[in-house]
Amino acid sequence: MHVIGFADDSRIAVSDDAYHIVSSHDIAVGPNSLTRLGSYAEVKKKFDHRIHRFLEKATTCRPILLYGQKFGPASVHQQMDR
Repeated sequence: MHVIGFADDSRIAVSDDAYHIVSSHDIAVGPNSLTRLGSYAEVKKKFDHRIHRFLEKATTCRPILLYGQKFGPASVHQQMDR
């Protein structure tokens, strides 16, 4: 994972290159900076919880509707150019 830049005045955009995921709303500026993600452990715990919950639902629920959006690099860069 690496820091891309500021998503807006209160959030930092990060990219997980291994999984091709960009997040621009989970890392708050307060305890974090572009050089240090102080709340990463807390954010990772939240992600792990969501993954565990999804895997549980995927094995126990029928049917499941998945919805996703794909944003290209332009949308992230447009936010960073503010």
